[in-house]
Amino acid sequence: MAAGTENPSWRRGGRSAVASLSAALRFASGTVAAGLLVLAAAVATAAVVSGDRPGPGVAAVAGHAAVAVAALTLQVIADRRRGPIAALAALLVFPLAAATLWFWWWN
Repeated sequence: MAAGTENPSWRRGGRSAVASLSAALRFASGTVAAGLLVLAAAVATAAVVSGDRPGPGVAAVAGHAAVAVAALTLQVIADRRRGPIAALAALLVFPLAAATLWFWWWN
């Protein structure tokens, strides 16, 4: 190999360890954000299908929709930015999802 062209052990496939970790974090947070969107759609569908029978109310539908929009907004920021702002946006998706599940499903 020519000088300066060797592949250091901390690099895999041309990506640094930090870039790989960042990609994994964005993948995981994107999956959770998409899951919140599916959950919001399921709650809205349940509210419509329940008709006049007991089911999720307007507050539950609005709450799930607001959380899904917030999580997707954070995910877009994480995907389009780099550095600490992107990491923070991706990391904030997880407590948002946990708070949603705690408040609406386990409380």
